[in-house]
Amino acid sequence: MGDWSIGICTPIPMVPVDSGTIVKEKLALAKSYLDGEVGNLETAKSLLAECVEAPKDESKHLGLITPEWQRARTSLVIPFGQSNIEVFADGMEVGVARCAAIQASRDAGLKYLFFIDWDTIIPADVLMKLVYHLENNPDYDIASGMYCAKTIPAYPLLWREWNQGVDFEFTLGEVIRERVVGIPMGCALLRLSLFDKMNHTQEVPWFKTVNQPVFCGIQWGRMCLTEDLWFTRRYTEEVDKEHKKIIVDTSIFCDHICHQTGRRYNLAEDSLPVRKMKEKQKAEAKP
Repeated sequence: MGDWSIGICTPIPMVPVDSGTIVKEKLALAKSYLDGEVGNLETAKSLLAECVEAPKDESKHLGLITPEWQRARTSLVIPFGQSNIEVFADGMEVGVARCAAIQASRDAGLKYLFFIDWDTIIPADVLMKLVYHLENNPDYDIASGMYCAKTIPAYPLLWREWNQGVDFEFTLGEVIRERVVGIPMGCALLRLSLFDKMNHTQEVPWFKTVNQPVFCGIQWGRMCLTEDLWFTRRYTEEVDKEHKKIIVDTSIFCDHICHQTGRRYNLAEDSLPVRKMKEKQKAEAKP
């Protein structure tokens, strides 16, 4: 064990420069050349022509975090007796970034690595709870909070078996310890010793985003798999096929924020997990 026990990593992707804002600025400038006292028709025409053409600026920059994310990250409570260090994996494809973060954390002798994605708004006590779960369940390797996909209606990102859709059969607030086969990595704590049990090659990395053509039946299609499901599928099928030792604490329910709109996605009031939570609360409140 080195000087730190927990690594905290937020893989920040590269994103395109906001061409929409650039176009708006050019339109405003063209309007000023048309409406101003000192007009310049040719310059205005040139600017308008640039607006209707495909954007030529293909430059990118690191994605910008939101104020909500920064405030939540600043409020994160570090568990008693633990020391933490930031693990940076910026500007890479997300599967590559997670592999790089794992390798750096293993090289540093860390015990745990905590992934907070740049669009996941975490509660302050998330790390207190997740570390508690793994410290008190040494045969489990992964503990996670929960959040929804950025869809309307919002779907919880929890898989209890493959090819059967996501799972709604839980009570919001419960801790799930059985049959979890797939989770996202946006709020997940990993015991780094688990990677001693998994092969790691260039062809079969720990994390990999899959988007490739496949021939199915009589036609071509595409097989798509996010890097987190690639990892959890490998872990549950290759390492712990019988027991599936992943803990999901649904009391840690994070907002999933869209950077373009600022909208936060969460479970709806009429969703089964929320309804079951309310029913439980009513039953417990009865004398």
